[in-house]
Amino acid sequence: MLVQLVEKPANEITALAQALLIPEVLKHLPDHWQPVTNAEAALNWLNEQQAIFHEIQYQHQPAGLVLIHQPTPDTWYLGFMLLPKFWGQGIASTVVKQVQTLAQQAAVKQIVAGASADNIASQKLLEKCGFALSQSDDQVYAQWVPDNGVA
Repeated sequence: MLVQLVEKPANEITALAQALLIPEVLKHLPDHWQPVTNAEAALNWLNEQQAIFHEIQYQHQPAGLVLIHQPTPDTWYLGFMLLPKFWGQGIASTVVKQVQTLAQQAAVKQIVAGASADNIASQKLLEKCGFALSQSDDQVYAQWVPDNGVA
């Protein structure tokens, strides 16, 4: 499977963000992530995230987006979205593993992610990738600590 993460600035992924910020994709994501209807709204949304963006490319075509927010030098908050036509193909697992590798290379001590309580697929994915899960109300939190002697 040819999956690549390509770091890009917000202004280069506006069209992809607009394609992703649709009700079908957003139904399991945070409530404050709302659908957008134009490129300007997509760019504004990207800028509000204060994140590092990686375009997910599958077989050399845009398939989704990874957001990495770094509140401290040793912690990453991970978010990711795939276009619906790429769901169920194992791409998300590959993406999470690639992010874990990047984190180890950057000496990050933990990655934190979240999933809504009804998003069982994301919970299983995170667990499969070595994240420890905990639940609070309607949200599931996941934490991964690399096994590289850093943590």
